[in-house]
Amino acid sequence: KNIKLVLSPAAKSALAKEAISKREGARSVRRIIEERIESVLARTLLKNKPKPGTVFTIRSIKGSVELGSR
Repeated sequence: KNIKLVLSPAAKSALAKEAISKREGARSVRRIIEERIESVLARTLLKNKPKPGTVFTIRSIKGSVELGSR
């Protein structure tokens, strides 16, 4: 469908901080990506049916990761 997903540097940092723990290491990275990005993006794609060329952006605002589009 020619749809792009862009992660801001702040979003990458926020996701990394949340996903990596001293106890579990990086095991929770996949879970965090599924919860914060994949599930939200899937619901958005099903609900909005974006046009070809849509760019979704993942950004961090005050430590919260958010999905936007343009």
